[in-house]
Amino acid sequence: MRKSCIGVFIVFVLLVSSVANAKWLGTQILTIAGVNDSPVTDTISLRGSAHMFSIPGQDFNLLFGYVGPRFKLTDWFWTAPQVGSAANWTPDGGDAFLTSVWNGITLGDLFIFLEWDVYFYEGGRDYYGYYFLDYNIGQVTIGPQIEHVNEDTIVGPHVTFYTNGGQFFSTQYYVAAKDEFAHTVRFVAGLFF
Repeated sequence: MRKSCIGVFIVFVLLVSSVANAKWLGTQILTIAGVNDSPVTDTISLRGSAHMFSIPGQDFNLLFGYVGPRFKLTDWFWTAPQVGSAANWTPDGGDAFLTSVWNGITLGDLFIFLEWDVYFYEGGRDYYGYYFLDYNIGQVTIGPQIEHVNEDTIVGPHVTFYTNGGQFFSTQYYVAAKDEFAHTVRFVAGLFF
């Protein structure tokens, strides 16, 4: 089952990547490090993380920092309101203050993640959303994801491998229906303590 799901994902990426008129947006790299669940009580913990996003060859780099509490409200639902900053976020390369809420829902072998961010900076405000569904197959998960900044939306599948030591590695494929069809691959590497 696990090998066939990964195989289907790879075939999907190769087929969609070969579309004749598709605009390539460039390979993306996201590196994440942080503390995900430092306990305060049985239901409250603290979390913080740094996220480095880049598009090699395009001199495009963003750095995000998040910190805040995480509340385990039930056995299947947690929420984490946070504050943070985004370096190089604005069109002129300036920084933004951000507020964020992350939510996790576990339903058997399914995990749903919902993130809502609002970025505040001089002269503007942006809304960011990231949502994914994981189907858990041991240490491997597969599923769809959606990401958007304001109304600019990209969607696609992903496959993620989790290690026992807190590291994870993910390959995400995104498509966007803009003026023309566009696509990209994002490689994600993370470490949580």
